[in-house]
Amino acid sequence: PDSLYAVTNTNIQISADAGVSWQSVGALGRWRDIEFKPNNTNILYAAKQSGGSSTIYRSQDGGGNWSLINNGMSGNRYRPLLAVTADNPEVVYALFSASDYSYHGLYKSSDGGDNWVLQSNSPNILAWETDGTGTGGQSWYDLSLGVAPNNENLVYVGGINIWRSDDGQNWTNITDSLFPPVYGRIAIGVNPSNENEVYF
Repeated sequence: PDSLYAVTNTNIQISADAGVSWQSVGALGRWRDIEFKPNNTNILYAAKQSGGSSTIYRSQDGGGNWSLINNGMSGNRYRPLLAVTADNPEVVYALFSASDYSYHGLYKSSDGGDNWVLQSNSPNILAWETDGTGTGGQSWYDLSLGVAPNNENLVYVGGINIWRSDDGQNWTNITDSLFPPVYGRIAIGVNPSNENEVYF
């Protein structure tokens, strides 16, 4: 209960004493996200940003050792994010931006990270345009990813706009017209009791 995990611009940090002391683990690099497997706290997933070859790692011993798991991923991948869901603990999603901070794609693993399948790479759900037709984006800052805890197929992505997909392939912009366009979406929370209630 006292264990804490943090990703930083240089490594992964673990504290076993509620933050009194910290230990560096994993490869050096710019780490962007970390998630527990929902039914097993010994298994963690972490996303490492590395130019055009950003990658996902997995630990099966509580964070002590990490292995690269990118089978099925391709192309130039930049800023990464991860999401898991209690609906199916074997499912992991990985979101990547492209070099111009547009949408590279969303990958899904259904076997705990062993294999990944590209779900979609269009429209550009990270662009300024509300219909996804634009180029670029600002995902160096505005980027969030969430999965409904009771529906493994319901995915939300927040960037400049907010998008919803019921299958990871087809996207609907659900940004409210009252949202100021200059606000970035950097965190997502889905109500466990109501998959349609989302917080940004």
